[in-house]
Amino acid sequence: MTPEQLDALVQRLERYARQHPAQYRLRVAMLAALGYGYIFLVFVLLVGVVWGVRQALASVRPDLGSQLDAIAFLLILGLIQSLWMKYSPPTGIALHRQDLPELFAVLDKLTMALQAPVCHHVLLTTKLNAGVLQIPRLGFLGWQKNYLLIGLPLMQAVSPEQFEATLAHELAHLSGNHSRFAGWIYRIRNAWAQLSIQLQADEKKSFFLFKWFFSWYEPFFNAYSFVLARADEYAADRCAAELAGVQVAADELINIYVKSHLVADAFWPEIYQQARFQPEPPAEAIAQILQALRQDLPVPAAHRWLERAMSRKTDNGDTHPCLADRLSAFGYNFSSQEQLSLPAPLEQTAAEYFLGGQLPQLVAQLNAFWYEKKAHDWQKIHQGAQQRRQKLEKLQRQDKLTVEESWHLGKLTQEFQGSKEAIPLFQQLLTKQPEHPGGNYALGKLLLNQEDSTGIGYLEVAIARDPSLAGVGCRAIADFLHQKAQTAEARAYEKKGELHQEAWQRWHAEREGVNELDKFTLHNLPDDEVQQLAQQLSDYPEVKEAYLLQKVVLHFPEKPVYVLGIVRRFVLSETGGYLHDEMLIAKIENQLSFSGTMLKLILDQKNLYLKKNFRRLARALT
Repeated sequence: MTPEQLDALVQRLERYARQHPAQYRLRVAMLAALGYGYIFLVFVLLVGVVWGVRQALASVRPDLGSQLDAIAFLLILGLIQSLWMKYSPPTGIALHRQDLPELFAVLDKLTMALQAPVCHHVLLTTKLNAGVLQIPRLGFLGWQKNYLLIGLPLMQAVSPEQFEATLAHELAHLSGNHSRFAGWIYRIRNAWAQLSIQLQADEKKSFFLFKWFFSWYEPFFNAYSFVLARADEYAADRCAAELAGVQVAADELINIYVKSHLVADAFWPEIYQQARFQPEPPAEAIAQILQALRQDLPVPAAHRWLERAMSRKTDNGDTHPCLADRLSAFGYNFSSQEQLSLPAPLEQTAAEYFLGGQLPQLVAQLNAFWYEKKAHDWQKIHQGAQQRRQKLEKLQRQDKLTVEESWHLGKLTQEFQGSKEAIPLFQQLLTKQPEHPGGNYALGKLLLNQEDSTGIGYLEVAIARDPSLAGVGCRAIADFLHQKAQTAEARAYEKKGELHQEAWQRWHAEREGVNELDKFTLHNLPDDEVQQLAQQLSDYPEVKEAYLLQKVVLHFPEKPVYVLGIVRRFVLSETGGYLHDEMLIAKIENQLSFSGTMLKLILDQKNLYLKKNFRRLARALT
């Protein structure tokens, strides 16, 4: 379902749910029952086929009745096994009642107050988030095992009282204290989502009739029940406010939104920058994030993050409403953003209070857990950085550079040598091509970071030339103006960015990948750029043929999408191993000098139709 189709369906269902709430709930219930009905029907039909074959054979050979019964029984057992989906449980550090009595006492209190089912497993995770998950013991038949996932960074971000509001919100999703029907739909949405993930992960083991049905059913059911799921988020917030208090619930939400920006915008980017030089991830990343969250927030940045969170509007990309709507819905009154203030610094965090003496040991376990989980991806990031560094050295040795090569020289110089060295390179690029969107955006950001307001002009050029940069460009300008206390001008850019946000989502959806339903046309690249691409691809012995086409898009067609289809030959890498498709694509992406949008895919037996289409429309580059 495209974003436009989802928006149209949700808007239509919101109107219908307001006008006919009972009928809407009935339709959602019938649609939920359809999923279970289909599973039962497939099973009955398959059992009927097996029994029909048994009867036909028995009519020919009556003396084989007992043997045929045994064969039919084994076949039916095999069908049950093939229909049985095993769900992977969530991962984390298990917390136990005997070790943490205060934490489990609060869980018991909230479980009783909300009439919620018992959480069979409580897991500590590395995320600044919390959630509940139900894993069915009997596959499609249910009998749920309940998991409560608690992020240690979240516990470090809030006070003990605010953490109780978090727990109340999560347990309310399973509660019988408010709408049992909404809670049932919430659980079914999660169940079908998990099933969809399992079907995609185990393609060879997935029964094709299930895969065919649920590839349509799961996204349609999620979209149709979206209105009810959002209402359940509001209901869970109200439960949290009733149990913890309106002010505590509001402080908890504001704390989480603001500190999520701290983690996403400042902490993790700084951690992952280390992958450019270090082949292994840091051994104490979780300890570092806890230390960052324990310190007082940088006030100017925190106010910008709060203003950004409050300026966002509720959209259909997530069932969670925006912060302003959530606060208003449970009765936290404010007439303007100016009336909102940051919560007071924490005297004691929930992690310190509830985990107590167990905290150092749990931090050490999560450090090891995060290290093991991220080590493989970290090495791939490091390898990509090494390839980009080699490309930088190659570009620095060249006497003459094309516009695209100049663009990549500036980007790579900024990545590995810093902003001071990159600024003159971007300035040189813009003397060659003054309206280059990437060059204007990069230079504008760097200048604003140096408190130079001339960067706004460069960002304006980038936004005008490339609408996909409008959101991030307007946000960069707004943040700069907020720092200069130019609030009215900053909000004007924020509104401009919001207007582009919906268009950007449509733009992004069209550029996420390639499938057989896409339409293609000949590309419009200049001959010198095509020759440059062909020359760069010729450096890869793994590339037998390469074809370049342009994907037909509806949104922002002035910003074309190119598709590079690659036909491989079997070649061992320098280390003697076979370079897998994903690694080859990543290697090519790190080496190509191309600033536009280019999707890359391997043309093989899995996409023969695309392979034939590419060969029919385009001439091979190599």
